[in-house]
Order: sequence, then structure tokens, then C-alpha cells
Amino acid sequence: MYRPIHRSEVATAQSHNQPLWGVALLALLSIAPRAGAQQNQARDTAAWTIDPMPQASLVLARDGSLIGEIGKEIRTSVSIKTLPKYLPQAFVAVEDHRFYQHDGVDVVGIAGALKDNIFGERRGASTITQQLVGNMHPTLIDRSDRSLGRKLDEQAAAREMERHYTKDQILEAYLNQIPFGHGWYGVESAARHYFGKSASRLTLAEATALAAMPKGPALYDPLKYPDRVRRRRNVVLSLMADQGFIPRAQAEAAQASRLTTAPNGGYSAYSPWFVDVVRVQATRAGVPVSQGGYRIYTSLDPVLQNAATTALSEEAAAVEAQPGYSHPKYVAGRSRGRTTTDYLQGVVVALDPTSGDVRALVGGRDYVDSHFDRAVDGMRQPGSSFKPIVYAAAIADSITPNAIFADTALAIPLPNGTFYSPENSDGQYLGPLTLREALAKSRNVIAVELGMQLGMDSIADLAHRMGLTSRIAPYPSSAIGASVVQPLDLVAAYTTFANLGTPVEPRFIYRVEDADRRIVLTQEVKALPPALTL
Repeated sequence: MYRPIHRSEVATAQSHNQPLWGVALLALLSIAPRAGAQQNQARDTAAWTIDPMPQASLVLARDGSLIGEIGKEIRTSVSIKTLPKYLPQAFVAVEDHRFYQHDGVDVVGIAGALKDNIFGERRGASTITQQLVGNMHPTLIDRSDRSLGRKLDEQAAAREMERHYTKDQILEAYLNQIPFGHGWYGVESAARHYFGKSASRLTLAEATALAAMPKGPALYDPLKYPDRVRRRRNVVLSLMADQGFIPRAQAEAAQASRLTTAPNGGYSAYSPWFVDVVRVQATRAGVPVSQGGYRIYTSLDPVLQNAATTALSEEAAAVEAQPGYSHPKYVAGRSRGRTTTDYLQGVVVALDPTSGDVRALVGGRDYVDSHFDRAVDGMRQPGSSFKPIVYAAAIADSITPNAIFADTALAIPLPNGTFYSPENSDGQYLGPLTLREALAKSRNVIAVELGMQLGMDSIADLAHRMGLTSRIAPYPSSAIGASVVQPLDLVAAYTTFANLGTPVEPRFIYRVEDADRRIVLTQEVKALPPALTL
């Protein structure tokens, strides 16, 4: 049996320009742990443990479909018993085909790798156990470190792990630990995002496509390089047949299948701004969803959300395509991570007036380009959409719908000595109009007249009772929407009209469950006190 070697022998060989492969061969073929392992006993003991892995909190639409995940690492761990048999077999076939024979270190594989490296063909011989040790404990086992010392530490930890855990426990941890690109970890997360289904429902062709990725998640990304992944998937299928995991005919049938990935990264609707609101609300309610492991049931309707996203994209592009449009135009991928943009933006909010449930929310045109949520965090002038609040105040003050007002030029003196003269958008004055006609025709002058007659303080008070939280300035121009408001608040304020005087608050979250499926947060329909009596 070869004896273990000490690091000093490696240093001596390097100082005399001797080939290191001979020294490495003695060390790496040693079946017993190295003599120096006792010096790092505490380190190795920590490195062999299988620790709990960070989990994601799942954000679910009202139909139960996945719309987002929250957490430091996007991962949902699953039991190996729930997976189709061929899924873990695929990883064993391509990553470590002697997994069930070795003790954590594949001596035969190391010998072959050393031989190939000597003759110029570089390849590794890390086992699944060694990979797990390095991925799970990167601060203790730095896999980017190519030194012999790191390799020996890794081998010692891998052997120790094999002494404390079964093969299935190690393989399960490996399948839940490994990264698959885009911040997705573990086979369950990868299956959801690449194929739109749970790992338990993956086909053989899909399972082997995932097994093709650990060699290089960025290099073998099914979304970017489907042909490259398909070729490597077929190699994995051949290996599985060669090693007796599946019949040759089954491998050939899977090799002939197309590689089809799920749209929207496996989500039922593209809703990142909505998910951001959910995260903030749950956290403020005392539920640490960012720590992972929760299931958040929400009000979002995937059909409406997708329609809203498409509508905003198409309508904004149509405005930019108009003749004479001279402002900057949206270009996909032009910038990343900004809070402001120089091109046309917009928001969409769809809200159920009876419950306040937010069915759809789009906070901008490109979340990757700008995370800023213009529906929730933006403050914009509501313009003519504020006028119904002014007219509601008039009705509440006993002004009848057939009362006559004059649509004519006004000159309102201001405290600074100047005059405010509102105009209509068409530049015309229509003379006497009933209140009903003035609202239908959206006449600016009459709205300002009502504001002056009723008092802007009274109108601002009604606006606040209807759910607007921002300050309505006591100026005549506020009657036609000059004071900025939050778009979501404005939409919610309109529930007052649908509910005949009683507004409701926007609701995003139905309930939150912890990892044990215990309900830790519920949000009931919350109606505000009646804003007015109609």
C-alpha cells in the first residue's frame, strides 16, 4: 500500500523542479487518509457534514401556479424517493459511474485521470461525494484551489462523509445542492424553471438534459444553447445504456426527442413587480419570507397578468412608432438595474372592486432594465382621472346631476398676484352644461369651478377617505389632477364607485404557510369606512 505524503514533500519536489505527478500519484492513490489529516481534524469534521440548504419561498398565483420565488438561493429540496429512478441514475452515469462502489474517493478514476493528464489530456476525477463536500462547504473546501493540499482535504472530508451517511443521503443532498445557472439550485428548481414541471414528473429526456449541466451550467444552458445541451444529453443517455441503467432502445428513443423548454422561465406569468410587493408586505407583517421555506398564496390571475404585460408592451411600442415621435425609444437589453429610464414607461393595475384583490400589476416595461415599480412606488399626476372624485364631492354636497354650470373662460387670482386660467384640451368652451354632461365631456373648466365652490380641502378629504394617501395640494389645478398620487392608490379609490360609497384596500396576499404548512399570515378583505353616501 502506498504511504500518505506530507505537504513538505510537495514543496521539496517543486523546489527541485521534479515532476509533481509522481508525488501526486503516491498521495492520491493512498487508500488511507493522509497523515496530516489529524492537524485539520476540526476542519475536516465540519466539511463532511450535510447541512440544511437555503430554501426559496414559493409565490403562487390564485390558481396555485408558480409566479415567483424569494430567497438567497432559489432552491426547493426534494426527497430522492419522489424522483423517477432514472433521474439520479443519469447524474451517476455521467458524473461518477463508480459512485456505489467507492468510499468517497474513486481510486481507479484518479489513476486514469493522472495517466491522461500526464499524456496531455486534462480531466478530473472528483466523485459526487467530493463535489458535494466542495459545493456545500466552499469556505472550507475551495474547489477553485488546484493545489494538492486542497485535494487531500477534500478526499478526507469525502471519506468521512461516506462513513456517516448512506449513498442515497449523499446523492439526494447532491441533487438538491448543485447549481443550474440563473441562480437556480437543485433539480427541483431546475425542473420547474427549464421545463415548467416538478422534478418528479420529468421525462427521461428532460432528466438527462439536467444531468448534462453540472459540467458547466453556463456552457450547457438549455435556454441559450439547446443544440449543445441536446448533444450532451444524448451522450448521457448513451452512458446510461452502457452502464445498464436503461435499455438501449429506451436511450435511442429519448435521443430522438426534441429539447423543449418552458416559457417565462417556468412561471405561469411574468410578474416580478408583483412578487416584489408580496415580499415587502410579508416581511413587514413579520414573516421572514426571504429566509425561504414559505408558500405564499396570492391574488394574481396569470391570464390577466400576461394580458397586462402584453398590452403595455404593445401600446407603448405603438406610441413610439407614431410619426414624429422624437423621444428616446425602448431598446431591449440596453441597460441593466436602473431606477430611472429615459424612454416611455407605463403601468397596468387590474383590481377586483369587491375584494380589492390585485389580479394583475405591471410596474414598467422591462424589469431587468429597471426594477422600479411605477405602480406602487411611482408618484404621477392623475390628470382627468381625478375628476370623478371632484364630481362625487359635488353629488355628496347635494349638487344634482342636472345642475347647470358654465364652460367658459376663467381667471382665478392666486396668492402670488398672478391668475390661473384653466383651458380645455380641445381649446374650446361649450357654454352651459349640466353636471352630467360636464363629466362625460371631461371639461376642465367646470371641474375647477366645482373645486373652488366646494373647497379643495373638502375634495382632498374625500380623496383620502377613498384611499388616496398622498397630499392633495389646496390649489385650483388639483381639481384636474395636478397633485401627484400613487397609481395603485388611484385604482383602489375607484372601488368606492363600484361599491356605492365603500372603498376597499388592495390585497395581494391571501395567506402564507411555513415549511410545515401551518398558516402564519392571512389577509382578509379590508373595507375602509364609507367615503360617501350616494
